[in-house]
Amino acid sequence: AYIFSGSMSLQDKLISEIASQNGAFGGRMITININPFEKETVRNYLAEKTPYILFSDDGFDRFYNCTSGIPSYVNIFASLLPVNEQLDDEAIKMYFDKKIQAISSHLINIWSRLSFREQTIIIILLEKPMRRIDIANELGISTGSLSNYLNNLQNQGLISLNKGLYEIAEPILKRWLELEFKEKGIYPYRNI
Repeated sequence: AYIFSGSMSLQDKLISEIASQNGAFGGRMITININPFEKETVRNYLAEKTPYILFSDDGFDRFYNCTSGIPSYVNIFASLLPVNEQLDDEAIKMYFDKKIQAISSHLINIWSRLSFREQTIIIILLEKPMRRIDIANELGISTGSLSNYLNNLQNQGLISLNKGLYEIAEPILKRWLELEFKEKGIYPYRNI
């Protein structure tokens, strides 16, 4: 049995290469997606595993919003919070921004391996979701030239197509990029 976990997207080509009819297991591999946890599940989990983290109601709401209920984000962020300190909405926002490098380390690793063009597409999408033609116009290329870049970004779960608009699918990546720009005045582009 093979278990893939963590930041691998269901759209990742590796999964289809292994699990497909022509893959290593000849279509006999089952793929199960673990959806983000519901708010109450996260609340109960943290109450049991980390009773020393004290949330106000709005603090917990912000914590859940920041992690989107994704188990790895819940665990990483919870491990970085102070103990026996009342954490409200503002405190959670402050700690989230302060610790975002640790929370998003796998996304930063993925970001560093993207091509310059792929990074530029994500930067363009920071402002708002866009149509394919609008992305192409921003880059000064034809829409056909975007296919490989958009497919790769979708396969990695970084962007998604929703009602004809491409948008960033990873809010933690988006926040990290916004904070990097705010702090340094430039996005962390790959060296060309």
